[in-house]
Amino acid sequence: MPYKILFLGASYGSLLAAKLLPAGHTIKLVCLPNEVEVINKEGIRVRLPVKGREGLVEIDSRKLPGKISADGPGAVNPADYDLVALAMMEPQYRSPGVRGTDRYQRTLATVTCAGTDANAEQVRRGYAWTYTRYARANSPLIAIQSEARSAHRGLWSEPSPVAPWEWRRGR
Repeated sequence: MPYKILFLGASYGSLLAAKLLPAGHTIKLVCLPNEVEVINKEGIRVRLPVKGREGLVEIDSRKLPGKISADGPGAVNPADYDLVALAMMEPQYRSPGVRGTDRYQRTLATVTCAGTDANAEQVRRGYAWTYTRYARANSPLIAIQSEARSAHRGLWSEPSPVAPWEWRRGR
């Protein structure tokens, strides 16, 4: 089933989009005005190495079944998408929501796009799991996850979903 996917960022977003477009997904990249113009006119081309092959393989979005387009941050509504992914580190998207790093040196932040909290939206749709062990007791994500679980959304539609930390421990 094809999904509508929003990537915040064109550089990393293009790499991810190149891997999803063959499945027929509709991709929107949020990027700078100059990038919007080029992507909407020419699509994207990604060149990457493939193990066991000489040289680089080129993926041209115009030759794939999925659709890709681009827009600026103010022109998108994350609620219109099945999945929203942060795929960049450009300074124009940084927010005061950055809280530091975790024990694995991953950035901890509240990510918003067009006024929507991307973290909460992913949990609301059942696309992300709140690790309650490390969540603040008053975190709204705990209640949002409980509601998503009750409504059997996303990962909660599975009969026995496995938490990521449990899955990693079992590997």
